[in-house]
Amino acid sequence: MLIFNGLKKMRLRLILIAFLFLLKNNYSQKVISGPMLGPCTDSSMSIWYMTKNEKKSCSFVLNSTSKHTIINDTNMDLFGGKYNAYQVFFKGKNLKKIDFSLSTKKSNKQYSFKNSNNNSSFVFGSCAYISSGVTRVYRPWRMNKIYKTLALEDADKMFWIGDNLYLMPKYDTKDLKSVYNRYINIRKTKKLNSFLGSGIKHYATWDDHDYGPNNCDGNFKNGKLTKTAFLNFWINENIPKDSGIYNVVHHPNIDFFLLDTKTFYNVGEGSFLGKTQLSWLKSELLNSKATFKVLIFSNQVINPLTNHETINKAKYRHEKEELFNYIHQQNINGVLIFSGDRHFAEIQKEKQEHFHYPMFDVTSSPLSSPRHHVFFIKEKENHLTRVDGSLFLNKNYVKGSVVVKDGVKHLKLIYKNKWGKPVYNFTLSEKDLGY
Repeated sequence: MLIFNGLKKMRLRLILIAFLFLLKNNYSQKVISGPMLGPCTDSSMSIWYMTKNEKKSCSFVLNSTSKHTIINDTNMDLFGGKYNAYQVFFKGKNLKKIDFSLSTKKSNKQYSFKNSNNNSSFVFGSCAYISSGVTRVYRPWRMNKIYKTLALEDADKMFWIGDNLYLMPKYDTKDLKSVYNRYINIRKTKKLNSFLGSGIKHYATWDDHDYGPNNCDGNFKNGKLTKTAFLNFWINENIPKDSGIYNVVHHPNIDFFLLDTKTFYNVGEGSFLGKTQLSWLKSELLNSKATFKVLIFSNQVINPLTNHETINKAKYRHEKEELFNYIHQQNINGVLIFSGDRHFAEIQKEKQEHFHYPMFDVTSSPLSSPRHHVFFIKEKENHLTRVDGSLFLNKNYVKGSVVVKDGVKHLKLIYKNKWGKPVYNFTLSEKDLGY
């Protein structure tokens, strides 16, 4: 009897300890994602961060004289005050860095983000499947090592080229709260968050899984909800005043054109980029002074295997031809393409007789999504447009930089695996691209 009573008391103590642990875990005030550095210019910087159980007690303090504006994501009210998220915009002449602190009742963390990086390299990738909640049924384990690797990269910018998360059709896209719930659960992932908060500037465009169901076009009925979430979880400044999400990001010697392949994608009308976006892109390319001009598509552009979404399909190819013809008729040099989506990496090359330089499509995918080897039998075959040796089927990202040799600028691209080990190198000089 004494042994029984002793075991009973011990069981009660363990239950009490577990309850207190859960209570502390659920109600402690903390920053659970970020702060993530977003778009920056010589006179502006931006950050995003998310808190849990804040209850108005988490304070932001700027330790400098630059002006700032804080925008509260009011859609977080859907969760009854459990979560809060903010975008903070800084303004100032020659704004080189920001120093600030985020304080709760139990902690005070200091942050310092630089606007300029001595290493002007950049990284990019696509297809970032991270299992969380019900999606762990599909993939019960997590393979997110690549984000810790990316957090250690000495790079100035990261470009997310689409499928930056995977919304479950109907389940995640039925209403705004469900969309937000998926984003919140993904952003709480520790390895991902180590990268988001590493001080690298983050830029993003979207693809079908950020937008809605697989291979959906711009007619998806809840696209306005997913767009709201995308714009609030990624900082997108200076986008044109229409329904699309596209803009230009300036980088030393490079202009990156982040394109929207969802909003204007209309299967019935044979539209991929749409007239408005295509007209904007042509104008921006013509006025660009950068040596290299990178078109960021979420989908491949040159690959003749059109079993996936691509502007190279017969019904959309007129837009591709219009764009390519304009580039070469206007003698716009230095244009190439970055793309994602395909769950493998490769470089495609297209040379037409009336073009004065070949077009290259550099694909990086996946970051953490399944590799689907069994579905890529045709893709594995080395066809005429693939650059020899560029096919890589494991998780990867690309690190790029501009180097000068004998007075000539070169764009150096290094494919890296999830451990950060180089697996393929590719370099284009400005002379390769028309100069």
